[in-house]
Amino acid sequence: MRSKWTSVLVMAALAGTMWTLGGGSPAQAQKVTTIRMVWQGEANELKLYQGLVSKFEQSHPDIRVNLETVVASSDPEYFQKVQVIAASGDYPDVIYGHYSWFPAALAKHFLLDIDPYLAKAGLAKSAYFPTAIQQFSDHGKLYALPRETSSIALYYNADMFKQAGLRTPNEYYAAGQWTWNTFLTVAKKLTRDSNGKSADQPGFNPNAIVQWGTVAPVNMPFGLFPVVYSFGGDVLDPTNTRCRLDRPAAVRGIAFLQDLLLKQHAGILPSQAQQTNLFANGKIGMMASGYWDIVVTGSAIKTFAWDVAPLPKGTIQSTRVATGAYAIPAKAPHPDQAWTLIRFLSQPDNTMELAHLGLIIPALRAAALSPEFLAPGKVPLHRKVFVDALAYGRLDPRTTHWAEMVDTLGSEMDLVWTGQKSPAAATGEACAKIDALLQH
Repeated sequence: MRSKWTSVLVMAALAGTMWTLGGGSPAQAQKVTTIRMVWQGEANELKLYQGLVSKFEQSHPDIRVNLETVVASSDPEYFQKVQVIAASGDYPDVIYGHYSWFPAALAKHFLLDIDPYLAKAGLAKSAYFPTAIQQFSDHGKLYALPRETSSIALYYNADMFKQAGLRTPNEYYAAGQWTWNTFLTVAKKLTRDSNGKSADQPGFNPNAIVQWGTVAPVNMPFGLFPVVYSFGGDVLDPTNTRCRLDRPAAVRGIAFLQDLLLKQHAGILPSQAQQTNLFANGKIGMMASGYWDIVVTGSAIKTFAWDVAPLPKGTIQSTRVATGAYAIPAKAPHPDQAWTLIRFLSQPDNTMELAHLGLIIPALRAAALSPEFLAPGKVPLHRKVFVDALAYGRLDPRTTHWAEMVDTLGSEMDLVWTGQKSPAAATGEACAKIDALLQH
């Protein structure tokens, strides 16, 4: 027995010598670095990223990736949790960046300037939509590589328009007539009571509505901000230190929405519409929302034809756009490997895998403008309006008090939609509170 084990040990020693002569063991020849990607992902995204990470590791055998999800009810809350993780000294290497908390990350010097990596990779910022780059830039430096972008457009029940003898929003738009006034006229004609009377007919009963012309675009910020922008208003001033919602243009936009709800009776509040998914059930003619609702709501539509169109024009043609991105913490332990992962995830084919979930518009121009993404001939037929809207969309104001500002404004606006306050009074109150926030 001893002779046998002696032979084994000798063979092992010889094998070790051979590895040394050949340049070392596999572990010595190729050092493997493990990096952490912390993100706020849904279940369907998690499965996708697991597949992408597996593909990445196959092509980059020297890097391993640990995916860690953070459960949070909002994007600012997600960033707060990331900071808690980092406070222990356990910095992640890659995080998902969202515009709403980017100002706070800037103020804390939390993110790495990735311009040197872009230059080394020969990657031009022009490959991305300008607003996507702008949203994560400061003083000419880029702090995150855009993953997706979004805009707000109008979903509509095409069958309902046809039954009412109306042109579609896209037809009005093509004729240069798709304004908020036209929108109101159409919304009244589409609103019906239990006796079949529309909101613009004598005898209409606002207490017995069974079909609404539109979901009033009052939700924060996806609905309200695009209306304010298109009426020529602003949320904050150019320095992001003063509230401007109490200025005449913004007040006119808010007054239009209050009138739509309380005087014209042609709209329903988003909270009421969502309770039984009224749009998908064919009870609402129009709804302003983002690209994600093609899947979230569109997949539930079974009984009618539908499409998407640009938002109506006010003083100007405008909407709201926003962006999410991949970022590297300034104190990430493995920034080079983190960038390698980000570049891999941002390649057109990998970006399209995410786009195929139907929830995002790729921030990469080539992907967003490809026939594969625009899906010509598929419902909705005019989905390109979401991409076209990026050209005239506006970014939300940049402030470290984003969450508090939205909550403060939302509380005051709720009183407007129920008729308890006038738009002027509510915006005056809101701006006083928001200005106080912005001074800290």
